[in-house]
Amino acid sequence: MAKIKIQNVGPIKEGYTENDGFLDLKKISIFIGPQGAGKSTVAKIISTFCWIEKALIRKEFTDKQLKQKQKEIISYQGLEKENYLMNEKSLVIYEGLYYSITFIEKQLSAVEKKIENYKIPKIMYVPAERNFISVVNNPEKLKYLPQPLVTFLDEYTNACDKVDKNGLILPIDNVQFKYDKSNKIAKIKGSDYEIRLSWASSGFQSVVPLFVVTQYLSKSIDEEASLSNKQMQQLDEEIKKIVEDKNLDDLAKKTLLNQAAYKYKNAFLLNIVEEPEQNLYPSSQKEILYKLIEFANQNEHNKLIITTHSQYLIGYLSLCIEAKNIAENYPNAKSEISQFVPATSVVDANEVVVYQIRNGQIQTLNLDDLDDNYLNEHLAATNDDFYELTKIKLKHKNGIY
Repeated sequence: MAKIKIQNVGPIKEGYTENDGFLDLKKISIFIGPQGAGKSTVAKIISTFCWIEKALIRKEFTDKQLKQKQKEIISYQGLEKENYLMNEKSLVIYEGLYYSITFIEKQLSAVEKKIENYKIPKIMYVPAERNFISVVNNPEKLKYLPQPLVTFLDEYTNACDKVDKNGLILPIDNVQFKYDKSNKIAKIKGSDYEIRLSWASSGFQSVVPLFVVTQYLSKSIDEEASLSNKQMQQLDEEIKKIVEDKNLDDLAKKTLLNQAAYKYKNAFLLNIVEEPEQNLYPSSQKEILYKLIEFANQNEHNKLIITTHSQYLIGYLSLCIEAKNIAENYPNAKSEISQFVPATSVVDANEVVVYQIRNGQIQTLNLDDLDDNYLNEHLAATNDDFYELTKIKLKHKNGIY
């Protein structure tokens, strides 16, 4: 299991207050907190450092060349600002399965771990600004878009091109997504209407790109990864070196050739999603969460990282965990359980972690006690205010001053 330590980066100050500061990245990791608390900062750092590890494995550059690539790497997610990674006190330590990568005193460095069988992730960062793709015509022609949005747009375009002519059923209201490939027009179709996605509600404009891309990547994860010319050249050179090595017998060459090819495949999906609940009614939030978990469950190595403001998502996640627990202990109850949580969306409690971020600190949220989080504190405060307003009403109604 990979883990990461983050301190003094943007809103994150002290960082995680347990486990020597290291956040465990489990199959499903959720970061919840108020706006500006640092959820996106954490997600972007995780995305960046996981990508560095992947690039090192694929030999896109060496650990010694990391310093030369540093500015380009950290600016991709906009982390180059002085109050983010270029803060003198900023510290990030990423302990991956294959590399230890650190950012200390404004310098990136990496140390390889000696592991033979590499599993390379397809890393997808789903930005909160994804609605933009649904609204604007030909967004690919626009300049100066944030790089993560450009990357997501590329994946969305690829995913739309693979949509069957019969369309794709969305997890909300049984609405269908259709794509006119010749005119590059995205549409949604309900029981009695069909409209362009750009004319649809903000909820559909948010959920369609997220769902279409995630499903596409989940289904294609076992396929050969497409290689750039540079990567292909690197692979050819590596293969040539193995084939021409006279010190290797045929079995050794076959093993090394298999390992070389394996390094360039995407073996699992690391899906990092900002605010899946964006512009969605609570019941729709549930459906998209269940689908995201279903996609994560399609491969034992898949990982899902979510940033959210929504307590509803945390509640629905707890249902997925409880459904798994009941199904394991009472197998005869599975059909009854599926009426509430699809069998494809249940998840083991040991594979889930929820982190609460606020005031520069990160803490583990205990799913067994959902009253102990900032959202419920605000709900309690609202109830208190309502009680005080009721007292004022009664006082004036009864003429008591």
